[in-house]
Amino acid sequence: MRKIAIILSLMLLAMLVACGQEDADSTENAKQEVDSTEEAAQEEPEEVTSNDGNADKEPDDVSVETVSGVEGILKQTAKAMKSVSGMVITGEQESTMDMMGMQDHETSNITGRISFDPFAQYLLMESVSEQEGASEMEMYWTNEASYFTDTDTEGWMSVSAEQAGGMMSTVAALTESQFNFFAELHDSFELKEDDAHYILTFSSSGEEYKEVMYGAIKEMAGEDAYQSLVDMITDIKGTYELKIDKKTFYVVSMQMDTEHTNNFGGAEIHSKDHTYYEYSDFNKAEEVVVPAEVTENAQDLMDMIPQVTE
Repeated sequence: MRKIAIILSLMLLAMLVACGQEDADSTENAKQEVDSTEEAAQEEPEEVTSNDGNADKEPDDVSVETVSGVEGILKQTAKAMKSVSGMVITGEQESTMDMMGMQDHETSNITGRISFDPFAQYLLMESVSEQEGASEMEMYWTNEASYFTDTDTEGWMSVSAEQAGGMMSTVAALTESQFNFFAELHDSFELKEDDAHYILTFSSSGEEYKEVMYGAIKEMAGEDAYQSLVDMITDIKGTYELKIDKKTFYVVSMQMDTEHTNNFGGAEIHSKDHTYYEYSDFNKAEEVVVPAEVTENAQDLMDMIPQVTE
C-alpha cells in the first residue's frame, strides 16, 4: 500500500507542478534578478574589528571550540556535511496506514548509499505488509530525476526533480543547504547531549511542522512544488531527531515519528510512521551511479498522465 501512496503522490505532484511550471519559471527569474542585485550590493566588504585574532579568518577556519548552541551546531554541521563525498545508509520504517477504509501495517528494512558530487542516492527497501506480503522497491535519486521499480513492476519509472517536488525531501535531509535552513530556524530545536553526540529534537504540528520539515524544498524545487506538497497534507504532527558526532559534526542518525493525513486528488490517506536511519562509512562509500539501462529505458511518469501536457 505504501507503493500506491508513493505513486499517487508523485503523479499528483507532477500534475500540479506541470500546470504551474510557467509561473514557477517567472518567479525564479525574478528571484535571480533580486539575488544578483543583492550580491552586487554586498561586493564591498565590511570592516571587521576583533580582539580574538580571528578577524581575518574565513568561516571554515574558525575552530570548532567556538561552536555553541543549536545555531552554531547546525552551521558547523552544514560545513562538515559539505565536505562529505559519500556515505552508507541503513534504516528501518514502520507504517500503519488507512487508505479509503483499507488498513495496512508495513515494516521495511532499508539499505543504500549517497554520493554528493554529483549528488546521487540509491535505496533498496525490503518490506513486509499485512495486505501485500513481501516486496522490494529500488530507488535512485539525482538532482535531475528519480527512478523507481518494485517487485510488481516491469522495468523502471522516472519522474523529474521538479515534478517530484516534495518527494525529494528525503534526499535533501543531509545536505549543506538543509542544515543552513535548519540553522535559520534554530529556536525550533531542543538540544540535549551525551558523551559523544549532540542530539537535536524538533516537535510540532500543523503549519509550523510543514515549514520546518519541508521548507528547504523551496530552494531545490521551487515555491510551487513546496506549496503543492503542503497543500496535500491536511493534518500533521511529529517529532524529528538528529544525532550529530561532537568530533566530526557528521550526522550519524536521524529518527522521525509522524502522524499525518494526506489528500491525493480526493483519496484520503491517514498514516502513522516511524523512520530511523543510520549513516556511516563517510567518504568511503562506493560512488552512486544510475545505470544507463535505467536512465535509457525508464518510463516517464508524465506519460501516464497525458492530460497535463495538453
